[in-house]
Amino acid sequence: ILADSLQQRSILLMDGTYSPQTNGEQFPVNIPDYISLEGVSASSVIIDADSSAGVIEFLYNKSSHLSKLTIQRGGTKLGGGIYAELSDIGIENIIIRKNNAKYGAALFFDNCTSKINNVLVANNNATVNGGGLYFTNSEANINSLTASSNTAGQMAGGIHNYRSTLSITNTILWDDVPQEIAFITSGGTDSYSISLSYSDLQGGESEIENPAGDTIHWLEGNIDEDPFFVKDGAHPFQINDGSACIDIGTSDTSGLNLPEFDLAENPRVFNDRLDIGAYEWNTFVGVYEHAAQGLSNTKLFPNPVSSTLTVAFNVLKEDVVMIEICDVSGTTVRTVLSNKLQAGKQKLNCNVQGLKPGIYVLRLVISGEVCTRKIVKL
Repeated sequence: ILADSLQQRSILLMDGTYSPQTNGEQFPVNIPDYISLEGVSASSVIIDADSSAGVIEFLYNKSSHLSKLTIQRGGTKLGGGIYAELSDIGIENIIIRKNNAKYGAALFFDNCTSKINNVLVANNNATVNGGGLYFTNSEANINSLTASSNTAGQMAGGIHNYRSTLSITNTILWDDVPQEIAFITSGGTDSYSISLSYSDLQGGESEIENPAGDTIHWLEGNIDEDPFFVKDGAHPFQINDGSACIDIGTSDTSGLNLPEFDLAENPRVFNDRLDIGAYEWNTFVGVYEHAAQGLSNTKLFPNPVSSTLTVAFNVLKEDVVMIEICDVSGTTVRTVLSNKLQAGKQKLNCNVQGLKPGIYVLRLVISGEVCTRKIVKL
């Protein structure tokens, strides 16, 4: 693919897992200048190195982007998930999980300029420093990051800053071991700093490892409160009902270039105020699809839909079933069913004509157990 600054290109990936086992993918995948890699959604497009090497690398890259992908099971010395050197890169709506490295298990950026927007970094492990993100001699603008359950053998389970300048906004750093942030300059002569605003940092400013007393700008809107993750289902690091991170992100979102949807494919801004972290709370967060009722197998098709939506689900025993369609504010706009059904596989056609184009949520209730599914109305 030929690309330059005037004619940039994208590679679009459909649903599926790209790995040595599934399609013979070789790792690491090197991204050339002015080429962007974009998936259909972060949860359904998975790039899996199966611990054979690092997953993605950028080498002397003038400008490239990653979006709507899961990057997992990379294994190497530097940057198990993403390694970048002397590059200008952006990553958005990305899940980086289960990667291993000596330094920077999720990502390692060396002499880079980067923008990181709406990204989950979870369950990565570094044997030395930077269980999550490692920056050396770099500049990074980090917005709407959730980093949690990452570990490092020596320093910085969350973010390791070595002679770099980081701007961190609307970010959750929680349950990373041994500490969330380490800031090390080791006699560097340039000016380095960390700026934090509207973020949830476990332990607060005093818990940032900063042995040389380098510049930390502790700005407005920061908290030290349990983010209260869902801890279950397809998005365990989504914030739950009652989270302290709801509706306290920056009120000025100009220039943040927020994506339209978060990692769970819910609207990125709900209730007119940005939430802290990579997920936006909404009325349906915290409600799970329960396998005990067979609800986890609920399917909708076609979706997006223009006129008739088919809902396929399983009823384990005779019971009253309610199906309704709600808008993103949680208001019921159409009741589809409220009747007793026999046990067995069910298939129901729903007329969605008359609904305005946009995002809706189908809500299925059996014996008090609830399943929700997003609907895109054309």
